[in-house]
Amino acid sequence: RDTGKYLVHIGSGCIYHDLSGSLIRETQLGDFWQSSFYSKTKMISELALSMFPNILQLRIRMPIDNSTNPRNLLTKILQYKKVLDVQNSMTVIPDFLMAMKKFIEDKKTGIYNIVNPGTISPLEIVQLYKQMVNPEHMVEPLTLMEMGLITTAARSNCILSTSKLESAGVVLRPVRERIKDILTSFEFVNK
Repeated sequence: RDTGKYLVHIGSGCIYHDLSGSLIRETQLGDFWQSSFYSKTKMISELALSMFPNILQLRIRMPIDNSTNPRNLLTKILQYKKVLDVQNSMTVIPDFLMAMKKFIEDKKTGIYNIVNPGTISPLEIVQLYKQMVNPEHMVEPLTLMEMGLITTAARSNCILSTSKLESAGVVLRPVRERIKDILTSFEFVNK
């Protein structure tokens, strides 16, 4: 703050849990911090950084791309026999990088949800994978109740608004379209 440096912080939209289908705007206070240590740390850092000028905070959700990186959502969910069937916001990494570059060039500040418009469930992604890439892949739906029995930490599910992002001049392609793009270029396809 004292030197006037411009800072960029990549945070998470996993500070919310709202299954109502409502779009969550950047101004809404997180409601999931008591359920998850991860979410608590993300919310605390976001609140602390909000007190300083010259900071751009970018929230991502369920990052996905066409790589086989073990942290990639697609790589993760393809390993499971049962996959969650709950609509969520997601961030397609190449789109996020393009948005981040533009925001840095424009010296934007404040908090922005950087997710592709629309929603999709992890189960739908695996079903598309089965349809487009590997018809032999087997998957079953996982309910929220079942998920709570097999995971050690609670999981956030929410839909983030993209209206502030779009007002800033960044219009990303819908997540369902981008998932199909990812599946046609997924690194597993050529192996």
